[in-house]
Amino acid sequence: MFATATHMRVDSATRELASYVSKVKMDPEVRRSVMTFGDIIDRENRYAVHNTKVEAILELLEEVGDVPDSVSETLEQTTDMECLKKLHKIAAYVGTMEEFEEKMNEVLQLTTI
Repeated sequence: MFATATHMRVDSATRELASYVSKVKMDPEVRRSVMTFGDIIDRENRYAVHNTKVEAILELLEEVGDVPDSVSETLEQTTDMECLKKLHKIAAYVGTMEEFEEKMNEVLQLTTI
């Protein structure tokens, strides 16, 4: 049988701890440094979208030929989603890996300017 709120006894140590936790949560420095559950979900969603885009590009490139490790690593390190979208489109129409690498370098240079 579950205890209801009226039947639970809260001792002074529990009340003191609850009060302390409430105060800590209100501290602006603590609020800035602690990720909320929503922050974690947002980060994981961005990570999943990034990985999905990189995998899609790599799958297209595998149709062209062997994908060099340098290309895979560059794609995985690219965090700009607009850049990855452009590279995805390029991967869909290139005829050679060399052509992709050349266009990838052009896109990357444009995004760093």
